[in-house]
Amino acid sequence: ESIRLKPIRDVGGEHEMWETDWVELFREARPRGIIFLIDHSDVLKHKDALNFVMNMIEEEQGAQRNLQALLVLVNKSDLWLKTTTLDKVMTQYGNEVKRLNNQADRLGYKALIYSSSISTGVGVRDAMHAFFNLIRPTPR
Repeated sequence: ESIRLKPIRDVGGEHEMWETDWVELFREARPRGIIFLIDHSDVLKHKDALNFVMNMIEEEQGAQRNLQALLVLVNKSDLWLKTTTLDKVMTQYGNEVKRLNNQADRLGYKALIYSSSISTGVGVRDAMHAFFNLIRPTPR
């Protein structure tokens, strides 16, 4: 019925934070879930960042054991949904999506991809509902 969240901190997307903040937080928090936010404006940077996250998951075996879900939120759908689809946006990330799905199957977590608009709220509720249902602890 409900889930209590204990957010530690939001990690910025600046490249300088990847090796330090992202890895340190992943090791310390050992999260049950990761939300990765991308938009359509800087595909190369987002591809690099998503690959870094997948490498981090692969290399940090102690922290990866708790991981239940990785949600990729493709943001700003209010700007692009009139002219294209989520599938077309994600074709730019073909190799990354394939790698993400393979890694998720191999390591036992679920990979989700949802379109959303954080500013309007469209798609966010459905994405969060699916995500939190995956990371929710099972009743004892």
